[in-house]
Amino acid sequence: MAASQVLLFRVPTQVFYGPGVSGQVGEKVQALGAKRVLVVTDKGVISAGLLDGITSSLKEAGIEYGIFSGVDPNPTIANVDQCVAALRESGAEAVIGVGGGSPLDVAKATSILATNGGRISDYEGAEKVRQPTLPLLAIPTTAGTGSEVTIFTVITDPDRRAKFTIASVRSAARMALVDPLLTMSMPPRLTAAVGMDVLTHAVESIISVMSWAPSQALALESIRLVSANLVEAVEKGDSFEARDGMMKASLLGGMCFNNTRLGPAHAMAHPVGGFFNAPHGVVNAILLPHVMEYSREYAVGKLAAIAQAMGVDTSQMSAEEASRAAVDAVRALGARIGIPKGLAAIGVDATAIPAMARDAMTSGNIAVTPRPTQLADIIRLYEEAM
Repeated sequence: MAASQVLLFRVPTQVFYGPGVSGQVGEKVQALGAKRVLVVTDKGVISAGLLDGITSSLKEAGIEYGIFSGVDPNPTIANVDQCVAALRESGAEAVIGVGGGSPLDVAKATSILATNGGRISDYEGAEKVRQPTLPLLAIPTTAGTGSEVTIFTVITDPDRRAKFTIASVRSAARMALVDPLLTMSMPPRLTAAVGMDVLTHAVESIISVMSWAPSQALALESIRLVSANLVEAVEKGDSFEARDGMMKASLLGGMCFNNTRLGPAHAMAHPVGGFFNAPHGVVNAILLPHVMEYSREYAVGKLAAIAQAMGVDTSQMSAEEASRAAVDAVRALGARIGIPKGLAAIGVDATAIPAMARDAMTSGNIAVTPRPTQLADIIRLYEEAM
């Protein structure tokens, strides 16, 4: 490392992990000094009964609460505006996000606007949130996004047919209660999709030019946990060991890319979601092996390490062979758990590729890709992934 180079690793969120820890939410809200909260979630979380223990804990602690459940799978500006209105009507002093990445993103956006004002699109980009946000507590119910520990918020603008990202240390949750028991009822298809999103987070974090020792160590452990547990979590959803392993993998993945950003797969996945309302995890799963192959010659050693973490015996392989084995291992894992082979299978129209590619090139994730990347490269990757 050059004498003048300074490296940074940050985890601004206080994390509490363990089975049943979500039942401590009442006392954690008390520690934040709030007496009234708004719980931000979606209808799927409510119908699965995952909110029951959380609201019971709030009642026992004497915390008044309101519930906003109008969050779409790809949350929109309108969802945020509606949630902010519900917050103001409730007089809440803190926000609790409960769910997958979508409710957590709306909760983050709401906590931003509660104290900073304006519209959420005003904060697109990096570090535009000037004032401290309303206290936010995150409770994930899927082992996927890692949003409970990240500084990123992703919102869809339907008018632009695009997703945009807000990156701010101020938007991170104050606390995260990470309870693997809340993932036990996830259906197989959702488990597969969000699990491959975890893998994409860890793989792209390692390949990123911003990766270094702590992020690489956590990312490799995340990959090892995914490889050891995802198939069982999909096929035997009642396996606590598999669910616990995937929840830990998701948490570690979020800590990693919080510091390194991601790569072309995420840069390309967001436009697909904006144009076609496609499930984010599935899109990433389809794109990931293509992106790994695209970057492989620029990150041979890193991909060789990924192959080892995925359980490939690389002892008799050259680094080049091991790097190819990593790509093959990701493809095999996706096939095993039923990920579609191409974007066309999930309704993506190839005529949108030029517009999606232009959108992808605006992502900060392109800048941290080790291979110099131009618009034509992204178009070709989309075409290969169709």
